Amino acid sequence: MIALVNRRTETDERDRLIELKGSRNGAYVLATGVFLTLCAALVTEGNAVFTHILLGFWVLAQLVEIGSQLFLYRRGA
Repeated sequence: MIALVNRRTETDERDRLIELKGSRNGAYVLATGVFLTLCAALVTEGNAVFTHILLGFWVLAQLVEIGSQLFLYRRGA
């Protein structure tokens, strides 16, 4: 039980590289989503559509980040 609490998790270069690649992919999705949300804000009235699209792309960016990291760990990058 104590070993689980005091377990040290050190990351190596491969872990940091996979984390950075996943963050990069998520950032691309989020940047694209912010741009498309701003374009949608110009076309539509009200803040509801703007907010929903922005939150949707935020969730999608997180899913892409986690999915990319899982894919890269499975591939062994």
